[in-house]
Amino acid sequence: MPRFKFRLEAILKLRKMRQEQHERHVAQRVTHLLHVQDQLQALNQQIEQLYDNIRRTSSAGPLNVEHLIGGRRFLNHLHHMRYTELSALAEATRRLDHAKKDLTEAKKQTDVMEKLKGRARDRFHEELRRKETVALDDLANVKYAWQRQSADEERAA
Repeated sequence: MPRFKFRLEAILKLRKMRQEQHERHVAQRVTHLLHVQDQLQALNQQIEQLYDNIRRTSSAGPLNVEHLIGGRRFLNHLHHMRYTELSALAEATRRLDHAKKDLTEAKKQTDVMEKLKGRARDRFHEELRRKETVALDDLANVKYAWQRQSADEERAA
């Protein structure tokens, strides 16, 4: 019995490999995005702790101007780092969206090839069934002719 062989199997494998590559790329982008979000959250907590520390120390006792200026400079530095992390978060989000779009396109191309393979397999099996039907019909016709010839010979004898 003949076996089904898809002519474009190599292309299908390449498209599957490309899709898997895009899936890995999306996973890397998600990991990077989560890392940036964690860093931003840590910075926000550090800023909040510094504000709380400034509130507690400035409300009790004499004011130390050098301490306030140093705290303010450090706070400005943290806000600048926060702004940088927000920019990195926006960039990571943009890259993730782009990677997802590429993955979607790769999935579409793979799905098209899978459907094409399925249709080719269906046509192959339909052609095989048609050939089997023709062969069985021929066999039945030969058997009928042989039986008829045997019956004619018996009547003649």
